[in-house]
Amino acid sequence: MQRDPLQNHSGGNSYRFNQALPVSILAVTCAFALLTGCGTVKPEGDYRKAAALITKHTGAKEVYDPALDPLIEKKVEELLRDGLHLEEAIQVALLNNRGFQSSFLDIGVSRADVVQSGMLANPVVTLLPRIPDVGGRINLTTGLAQELSALWQMPIAKKTALNQLENTVLKVGDAAITLAAQVKTQYYGLVTLTESERTERENAVLVDQSMTLAQHRFDAGETTLLDVNLLKSDAVAARMRLSKIQGEIEQARASFAKLLGIDKSGITWELVDPVGEPKGDIADNAALIQVATAQRLDAQVGAMEVRLAESELAKQGRSVISHLTLGVESERTDKNAGPSRFARGVAAWNPATDAHPSYPMPAEDKLAAKYNVNRLTGPSLETDLPIFDQNRAQIAKARIQVMQKRKAFEEVEESIREDVEKAAVDVRKAAERLRVSKGEALPLAEQNYETAQRVYKAGEDSISLVIEAHKTLIGARNDQIQALGDYAAAMAELERSVGGRLDAATGDNP
Repeated sequence: MQRDPLQNHSGGNSYRFNQALPVSILAVTCAFALLTGCGTVKPEGDYRKAAALITKHTGAKEVYDPALDPLIEKKVEELLRDGLHLEEAIQVALLNNRGFQSSFLDIGVSRADVVQSGMLANPVVTLLPRIPDVGGRINLTTGLAQELSALWQMPIAKKTALNQLENTVLKVGDAAITLAAQVKTQYYGLVTLTESERTERENAVLVDQSMTLAQHRFDAGETTLLDVNLLKSDAVAARMRLSKIQGEIEQARASFAKLLGIDKSGITWELVDPVGEPKGDIADNAALIQVATAQRLDAQVGAMEVRLAESELAKQGRSVISHLTLGVESERTDKNAGPSRFARGVAAWNPATDAHPSYPMPAEDKLAAKYNVNRLTGPSLETDLPIFDQNRAQIAKARIQVMQKRKAFEEVEESIREDVEKAAVDVRKAAERLRVSKGEALPLAEQNYETAQRVYKAGEDSISLVIEAHKTLIGARNDQIQALGDYAAAMAELERSVGGRLDAATGDNP
């Protein structure tokens, strides 16, 4: 006798395969999950690397750290207490300048890109039910697919992301050097203005003394009212110069406070370091250029930009086939074996003879309904065919961009030489101007003023001689102060042009 096909299905291969299918799909999904990983972003090490680089090039003891953000305000208050030294001002800016803080956080963004570059795309699960219009089981198609093109693109993508991270660190370091130079320049500028204000007050005292002398001579009938009025005009001019300098100081303080990020803090602060005198000559241009070539971070950024462009060219070369998906699909359909005996009995029922029929489904029909299905399972592969687009345009574009970045890097090298030479010229010119002003112009102006005062007291000449000598003295004093400030600013620019430190090319700095 032939065995009923509906019997002993628990030992059939089809049943075992259907039970194993969900397990197989789950295993494949777990395997992809293990390959992909969870992708935790931890940029703390990169922040420390950037801080060490900035300390090396600027000498700052402490640099902004996002993890210590809540403590920065307290640190800044401690640095501003009891006067602000130049090195403290640089440290405050590197801790508290909002623009620098924003640039520093780019490091964390780049680290996230590195993590992302080492991750596969998420697998794609499909579920497609179809309802037949004549009844029966729902036709169900399921699928699990994984994009695999990243497997041959991932190494170059990760290398590119790491290079971009290093490039970001270099850019942040270069921004710190520029910020430190700006702090020095504005610090020296504000100190120079403060010194000019002090000198202008001393000039006003000298004018008052001359005016008192002229008034006594006028009262004694030894001079005319014109001398007194000329000195009064000179005193008014001195007050106007003093008012102008005070306005410039207020503007400079506001700008400096914004640079340090303390413009809204309401903390009282004062600068305590004077502008230093020159301490020896700077090195020759060749030595300075050599130091700049080794230290300038923007030169390293330019070289890194070339490597990034080369990585992009390699990536485009691997993107001729940019899409490859491997997966597994399963489809469940009815075997379409015709109606069961239960269905035939229901179709033959006559409602005229039995108003409330009851036809429970026989066990054999239930078993037939359970196993009367087809399940088709197999792998799936989807890829693009490089027929019309072989990525040649993008490869050509990337190749041109490599040439472009190389030219830009050569331009940076030329600019470094130009920056150093210009800054060195400014330093030497300011030093010479300071030497002449301090050693010749100012002593001569002081001597002439004393002589004019003595001659006027003796009644040998008019007050015009005193006024003219006084103007010359004011100009000489202001020239010396300005020359000293210009020298300090030129030195700050020279330090920036060589990459932050002059230690390798010259001796002590002012």
